[in-house]
Amino acid sequence: MPDLQRRGVRLDRLKPGSGLDLAIVSEIAAVYDLTLVLENRVEGGFRAVVVFPDAVASQIPDD
Repeated sequence: MPDLQRRGVRLDRLKPGSGLDLAIVSEIAAVYDLTLVLENRVEGGFRAVVVFPDAVASQIPDD
């Protein structure tokens, strides 16, 4: 998979677009110490998820 977080990189060159979206999201995620997860979907397509640290921490049970 190409480095989709670089400006101008696109998976589907047949569709219109500039290839800036994931680069911008990646930069914003880095500023706020968030994680950007990129994955292919089994059903087809692509998924980009921004993971917030508090969301992960809220899933961990208190001991």
